[in-house]
Amino acid sequence: MSDDSVAYSIKHNSSEVMLSENADDRRSTSQYEIKPSQTEGFKQQAVKEIISNVLIEVLDGKQYQSTQIAEWTSKISDTISAQLKELNMRRYKHIVQVVILQQTGAGCKYIARCRWDAECDVQVSNYFTNESMACIVTVFGVFMY
Repeated sequence: MSDDSVAYSIKHNSSEVMLSENADDRRSTSQYEIKPSQTEGFKQQAVKEIISNVLIEVLDGKQYQSTQIAEWTSKISDTISAQLKELNMRRYKHIVQVVILQQTGAGCKYIARCRWDAECDVQVSNYFTNESMACIVTVFGVFMY
């Protein structure tokens, strides 16, 4: 083997596996993270608080108006997305889904699911209601390998 061989290391949680034709040659080692560490995970509580604060800021004191729904959903999703970027969740991509419904007295079920890897990917939901409308926001966090 020549002197320019490279040893590769793959990290899975706290264990590390070395892959090399020459395991003694560790001069240049590349590491690949397969899963996020426990300290680098998706910050679910912070995301839930962001959703709650944005919903109150945008919808508090407002009545359902079908002409305003597109504007409100855009403002809610854009504001949440901008605040999520400030959390610096390394290697997580996020999707923000906003649903606004008129309160008419009828019941409603909302189910959202989007998982590629149940160990890393998460979803966080929160809601806002008043006498004329309900709003449900779901943020999907997807770990990028």
